[in-house]
Formats: sequence, C-alpha cells, structure tokens
Amino acid sequence: MKKCITIVLIFFSLIIVFVIREKQNNIKCKINSLEEEKEYYFNSYQELKKKNIKLYKLDDNQNLVEVKSSWDIIVSLGMILSYGESKRNFFDSKKVVLSKMLGLEKNEKNILIYIPKEKEKDILSKASKYQKMNACSLMEILKN
Repeated sequence: MKKCITIVLIFFSLIIVFVIREKQNNIKCKINSLEEEKEYYFNSYQELKKKNIKLYKLDDNQNLVEVKSSWDIIVSLGMILSYGESKRNFFDSKKVVLSKMLGLEKNEKNILIYIPKEKEKDILSKASKYQKMNACSLMEILKN
C-alpha cells in the first residue's frame, strides 16, 4: 500500500514539474495592433514565421531592425511580460505596437515592435531615412 502511494505521489510530482516547466518555456507576447488587440504565444521564432508575424526591435544604435530568431527575442529584449498591464505604455495603444517588457522599461532600445503587414513597406521606407532611429522619431513615423 505504501509503495502504491509513493508511486502515485512521484507520478503527480513529475506531472506538476512538467507543467511548470512548460509554462516557463512559453513566452506570452501581447501585441497591440492598429486594428485590434491580439495575444500570441510562441516557443520559437519559427512559430511566429508560420503565423506571418514580423517583429522589429531597436538595436544598440537605435536602428529599426527585424528580429531574426528566438535567441534575438530572448537575449536582446529580455523576457516578455507574461501577464497584467504593461509597466509602461511607450506608445499610445492606438498607434502601433508594443510588447510589455519585464524589468527593461527604462531602456528604450528594449522595445519589441509589431508592424501590421499593410503598413510595413511604408513605415520601413520612412524609417530607413533616419540614420539614428530613437523611440521619439519612431513614434513620429508611426503617427503619420
């Protein structure tokens, strides 16, 4: 009887550990688009590609660049805030874009940007005219 209880406890412990790990591995990305609020969950950059979602970020030189990999998302941008309101709304939610960053709200370059497909060409062509793409000039581009 004790052996049976021990086996059941071990089994449930393994299930709990597996569920917790799975939740930690999932990155929850909440993105405000121009049209509606959407939530995306992804484990890898490939999953985003399948959904035709392109993500952009401001690099160290404040240039707008496309995010190319999961590593890029996790290392360059930090963990994306999983729940609750954003600590800081950098852009007006009716404008484009943003993911809510964990612990990086003071650093402007750590902003993950989603550009709706229909606006992509226009915004990127305007953005490429700027040598230095800081958050303020990016916001001006997105307003227009």
